[in-house]
Amino acid sequence: MTQVLSEQDVPEGCTYLPVDSEIPVATDPPPSEEQLLSSARAERDRLLTYATLRINPLQYAADIDEASEEDLALLKLWKKYSSAVNKTETKPGWPESPQWPDPPVPLE
Repeated sequence: MTQVLSEQDVPEGCTYLPVDSEIPVATDPPPSEEQLLSSARAERDRLLTYATLRINPLQYAADIDEASEEDLALLKLWKKYSSAVNKTETKPGWPESPQWPDPPVPLE
């Protein structure tokens, strides 16, 4: 190991850090606008996919007149939720901190 006694002894490409100084802590850079947008869109798509998986069976039952009143009410709530998720992109906070709507039934 090479002993470095002063700033002049530091090899090229290295940084001199005096003995009494604190060692800097590496931090991750903040996400780029592109990364924020990609992450927000991925979450939006995940929520929309989940809603679609809940909507489809209810809609099929409604289409063939086999849906109960409870099914029809839940279908409407899921459709409203899906629409609200889709509109999140137009609301304040997008894409840095999107405010996702609450689903009609907790997500699994």
